[in-house]
Amino acid sequence: MNEYGPAPREQERLENLKTIDAVERMVIGSCIVDPSLLDRCASLRAEDFSVPIRGYVLGVLRDMPRQLVDSWPVTVELDKGRTPPPAGLYGWAPVVSKFLDEIALDEVHFDFYVRAIASGAAARRMRERLGAA
Repeated sequence: MNEYGPAPREQERLENLKTIDAVERMVIGSCIVDPSLLDRCASLRAEDFSVPIRGYVLGVLRDMPRQLVDSWPVTVELDKGRTPPPAGLYGWAPVVSKFLDEIALDEVHFDFYVRAIASGAAARRMRERLGAA
């Protein structure tokens, strides 16, 4: 950070964080709308998400029978799970609703978004390793 704002590299990192945040929400929301997309993000692990709750939600989606994956059944399943909703929320409905704000059902973009999540996870792991060294 300097007197003119973030340094270019820091600014780029901030923009990447905003982008990966939106991409993760789009992938989860898209899977809620079209459960067949769960097969196309099978390579993603819970820890690949920058926000742990997103990985948890993806796991719940994967564990549900495909014909039941829709916003209301997903909310019910999350509410009866062992993980409480984020702080300040009474239940999971606002979280599920937020995922549905932005979806990416375009075939080409969806696969790109899945790869972006995996790449972001790899970059975070690398930064953690370098920071610990």
